[in-house]
Amino acid sequence: MSKSDKIDAAEKLEGIMNGELLMHEPMAKHTTYGIGGPALAYFHPANVDDLVVILKTADEKSIPIFFAGSGSNLLVSDDGFDGFVISLAKYFRKLEFNDKHVLVESGVMMGRLVKECISRNLSGVESLIGVPGTVGGAIRMNAGAYGHEISKSLDKLKV
Repeated sequence: MSKSDKIDAAEKLEGIMNGELLMHEPMAKHTTYGIGGPALAYFHPANVDDLVVILKTADEKSIPIFFAGSGSNLLVSDDGFDGFVISLAKYFRKLEFNDKHVLVESGVMMGRLVKECISRNLSGVESLIGVPGTVGGAIRMNAGAYGHEISKSLDKLKV
């Protein structure tokens, strides 16, 4: 697929989704290291429906995708990324507590999750207080510290 076809596909999505699209967005603006060339299309989906239509379009058109989260510990080439970059950090931030379980969306920052759990006397993730980035990124890489990985605190995961 040509670059112009990828651009057309991204721009068509902008008209049907509620989230945000940034074309040719410098990844340096979205990484903690401040490096990286432009992403062809950088999406902030506002909800699951947006995410589904982005992923479906990318799949149908064979456009590469990359989930960037909050950009923590992310190295991006100066050449950028010739595909769709998706960040769930802006809108997927629900954090709900009931009994001894926590419902956490992937865009919640790890520090917020740990602090909220501690304030409610819920244990199990406190050793992850210094882990940067989002819960989604932490799960993706099975982040851990002091002998505890986030996978040990997961009960269910919905993809």
